[in-house]
Formats: sequence, structure tokens, C-alpha cells
Amino acid sequence: MNALVMTVGLQCVVYTEPAGDVHTIPYSLDFSVRAPRTARPGQEFTVELTAGPILFHPKFSSRIWNLRLRIAARGEVRGVRYSLSGGDIETVGLADQDQPGGFVLWVPGAIPLGTPFVLPTVTASATADYGELLVGLESGRAVWEYQWEQSAKGWAGTVTGRTTGAQPSLATVAIEN
Repeated sequence: MNALVMTVGLQCVVYTEPAGDVHTIPYSLDFSVRAPRTARPGQEFTVELTAGPILFHPKFSSRIWNLRLRIAARGEVRGVRYSLSGGDIETVGLADQDQPGGFVLWVPGAIPLGTPFVLPTVTASATADYGELLVGLESGRAVWEYQWEQSAKGWAGTVTGRTTGAQPSLATVAIEN
């Protein structure tokens, strides 16, 4: 297994009520990735994605909740399965209903403000077929979402982040012929 650390740039659209204001902000997420470089046809293998600590500053929001991080898997493999381990915040893993083979890391409750938190490691397991498997955050698609509130100002809204540029997959596993 090779291991690397990657930073993924996001362009986030912030929607604010009651004014209906929409603006964009840059954001980035760090990931530690462990994956084999290659796999043989019929071989079971795993890819581990661990997001770095995340910090929401209380200056900008008094409450944040309903955070979602979408992970996509593309390629010629069979039976992609996902599991969660570690982390220090209550998280649910869901199949992505809009993306076959995709996975949603969902934090349904409140997010701590002013204190870094860690999402669980996502492990994708699959059986190699042919070609390659790409695992990561898909370009051009909403991959990072949450709801927020700034109660002192009477504001609330949503943030939706998309990867910037032609973002590479976080992990690529080549299937040997």
C-alpha cells in the first residue's frame, strides 16, 4: 500500500436567507490516502481515505449541521463496499442514490464550532476486474454540503462545494492484465 497526503480545492456557493444573497468562498480539504498501486484480476483490495481535521470558526456561524461529503468510485471492479472507522463525530455512511457506486459520509447532527473534529476513515473494498479503479471527489458535482445559521444576525443558509479545476481522483488502482 502506498500512502500520500492530498489537498482538494473546493469552490463553495453560500446561500443566505432571508436576503437571498449568494456568494462564493474558496475552501480546501486535506486527505490521507492509502491504496495499492496495482491489483490482479479477481484480487480483493482496499482504498482508505481519511480527511484531515476540520475546523469551523464560530465567528462565521453560530450553528452548523447536516454535513455531507460525497465520495465516488469509478472503474471496472465488482462489489464496491464501504465501511467507516475512527473519527470523533457521529457519522452515518449512506449509498449515494444519485451516483451508482458512490458513498455519502453524513454528519446529521450539530458540528462543533471552534474545535477541530475528524471524520471517520472511509474504506472502499472491491474485487479487481480490469482497467483501473478511481476513488475520490468527482469533478463538477456537489461533493461538500452543510447547513448553517448565524442567529445573532438572523441569517441561515446552505453551503455547497464543488471541486475546482480538473481535480484528480484521490486514489487510482491499476488492474494488471
